[in-house]
Amino acid sequence: MGARATLRLPACGLTSRRDRGRRPSAGSRPRPGIPVQRTVAWLCAVVALVAWRAPATRAEEPPSSPVEAASPCPGIELELPSDEVLEGCGAVVGAIAIRVDDVFDTSLPEEDRWLFRLANRLHPRTREWVVRQQLLFREGEPYRGRLLVESERLLRANRYFYDAWVQPTRVHDGLVDVEVAVRDVWTLTAGAGASRSGGENSYRLEIEDTNFLGTGKDLTLEWQSTVDRDWTLLRYRDFNLAGSRARLEAWYATYSDGHLRDLVLERPFFALDERWSIAVRARREVSVDDLYWRGEVSDSFGHREELAEVSGGLSRGLREGRAWRWLGGLTYRRDRFTVAAEDPDATLPLDRELAYPWVGVERVEDAFVTAHDLDQIVRTEDLQFGTWLRLKLGWTTTLVGSEPNHAIIDATLRRGLDLGPDRLLFLEGHAAGRWASSGGEDAVVGGSARHYWRDLGRHLLFVGLQADAAHDLDRDRQLLLGGDNGLRGYPLRFQDGDRRLLLTVEQRFYTDRQILRLAHLGGAVFVDVGRSWFDEGPSEPGGGWLADIGLGLRLGLSRSGRGTMLHVDVAYPLKRSPDVPGVQLLISTKESF
Repeated sequence: MGARATLRLPACGLTSRRDRGRRPSAGSRPRPGIPVQRTVAWLCAVVALVAWRAPATRAEEPPSSPVEAASPCPGIELELPSDEVLEGCGAVVGAIAIRVDDVFDTSLPEEDRWLFRLANRLHPRTREWVVRQQLLFREGEPYRGRLLVESERLLRANRYFYDAWVQPTRVHDGLVDVEVAVRDVWTLTAGAGASRSGGENSYRLEIEDTNFLGTGKDLTLEWQSTVDRDWTLLRYRDFNLAGSRARLEAWYATYSDGHLRDLVLERPFFALDERWSIAVRARREVSVDDLYWRGEVSDSFGHREELAEVSGGLSRGLREGRAWRWLGGLTYRRDRFTVAAEDPDATLPLDRELAYPWVGVERVEDAFVTAHDLDQIVRTEDLQFGTWLRLKLGWTTTLVGSEPNHAIIDATLRRGLDLGPDRLLFLEGHAAGRWASSGGEDAVVGGSARHYWRDLGRHLLFVGLQADAAHDLDRDRQLLLGGDNGLRGYPLRFQDGDRRLLLTVEQRFYTDRQILRLAHLGGAVFVDVGRSWFDEGPSEPGGGWLADIGLGLRLGLSRSGRGTMLHVDVAYPLKRSPDVPGVQLLISTKESF
């Protein structure tokens, strides 16, 4: 994909690489585009589609020195040419300058204050080598504009960066100098917190740093109390282990009703053109699980889960704008259930032991653009259009005592569509479960649609639809719907069933107003309509369709790595009953609007 061929659709905030070269200040919002006629917009959309589908080749081995490989590229030193011109004349990457901006930009009068200057001094700035080791290009390698765009996207995916910019800055003697700029956020959290959803409160005490001493490592010590349990957690995550592309995650938690041990070591497909991956995982969790009916616990039982998996993948890389990846692995999972002291009369789920080799395929398209004011306020958002597919097929074996002759299926399909100026649509479908000679077991099929329509200038109307259907679920699993997963005016886990449907309509408002230079202010007016029910059997009390209306305050946290959006919602249920309060207050931190 040509890096400069993407366009700016002003209504949806889609931006090109040239627009991103003009970086906004830390406290400002990227400028909206200039409105154009519908005919011009359609022509731009056609150009973008052609650009997205343009073939991209893998970078060749770097030459022994940039000077030896440099092509004269005569006549282009005075201006910055397109990526196609640079690649066509054999230019190579020259000097890579890396700049890490502070949390607060003290060059702005609004942020040149003693408190913000003190915060910058106390904050360990991200080390330059942390940024450099995540880039997909090196000095002396052939210049590929696509790799600059993808590197920018990978950097922006880190929680410890607010934004990232990767731009060619100068061409000379066949060399292309590149500037890499990132802006830090405050990643050290020490203190207490609380949240509320579905009528239940959660509390936590923590010491967390998602960018420990500026090294990009995540170190967390946390105590938390939720409706399910209390726990103490120690977690370490390293996404560039020892300067490599390997990732390490280690979780160690003690529950009030058990414990968790989880270890993951992998070398993933970290880039579109990457050729191989490998991963190992081991997990053990002991807990007391609950089943719910109308927001109250109906059954409790002890659950011991053990999981071990080895997997890997091969790919021919990015060809004609897409990458196919061939996957395989071996998975072992055992679930054991015991009587819990809280509920000695509960009916226990059946024990399960599954061991199976599996094969799979993944398809990824290089069709990304950036946007603003969709699921975030002001922040740059990376959107993937085109099709993303992942399919996994396994077959259980008796070699380790597994239940025999079960097919394991897990599939996900996503597609993003640009419906023209002002409108975007993202679709997703999924299916997972076991199939035996007697039919499907623990099977769930579903999908979702998210539609964004820029209806009031900068503001946006969001419509989301989710649907799921289950067949013969294991007893320890439920299709629940309530205040904690979308039906904001009702208690958490309020309805149960083997069918679930949820419609969300939300008018979102975005503003330029900031609160203490720490958060961007937004809001929402919403309606939720949904139901979870059993396809067969009598209707239960409290069943039927439920709906709520409400108002929400959104704070886009521009300086924090903890989460990107603080939600404060007040929801009123339209269908009342004795166990449904008149008003629900929900407070939480989420990754999106």
